Amino acid sequence: MKEEIITEVSKQLVNKATEFLEKIVNPPLKELGGLLADKMKYWRFRNQVNTIIQAEKFLKEKNIKPEKVPLKPLFSLLEYSSWEEDQSMQIKWASLLANYANPEFSNDINLCYVEILNQLTPIEVKILDILYDAYYDKPSNLKNPPVFSKDKIFNFVNTKKEKQLIIIDNLFRLNLLQSTASHNGVLVGEFPISLRTYDAIEFTPLGLDFVKQCRFQ
Repeated sequence: MKEEIITEVSKQLVNKATEFLEKIVNPPLKELGGLLADKMKYWRFRNQVNTIIQAEKFLKEKNIKPEKVPLKPLFSLLEYSSWEEDQSMQIKWASLLANYANPEFSNDINLCYVEILNQLTPIEVKILDILYDAYYDKPSNLKNPPVFSKDKIFNFVNTKKEKQLIIIDNLFRLNLLQSTASHNGVLVGEFPISLRTYDAIEFTPLGLDFVKQCRFQ
């Protein structure tokens, strides 16, 4: 009798959990019957398959023969991408996977890029893309890379003002962007040390390469 009561309570809890998730997540949970765990496994598996297929499509379009990808970044990439619901971010995961399998880039891609992409939001990725396009807009920019202010960056991206510093700080934290030392810095011997400023922001070498590897061009 007690076991039947416990089972019935468990079913009620699962149903309530499913109903709530249907309100707060985009993937339609009614695609498959069965328990919540089965539905989530299906959704994640579908995302993984889509990432792999898109990466293969990128390579085929360029007539590039893929090479073996190290298991460590591959498993992490597929794990993280399986949770991705934003389409623009799914393209980034597929692009990174394609570049890992691209003989031209595979040996040069830092293993940390999978972890970095997993810690970015779609709006942060959009900001990086905008700055990257501006960086390579003109050949002269390579000699004199553009410097951005926080206010200028958010002229291109619509977000709440109180979130802007948090977004920039996260990009600083991941060492994708940095304050420009020549604008607001000090010298320690021959080495310029930049102080934190939001008025003069530029790419780090890591940031430039990261954005490049998350695009398939």
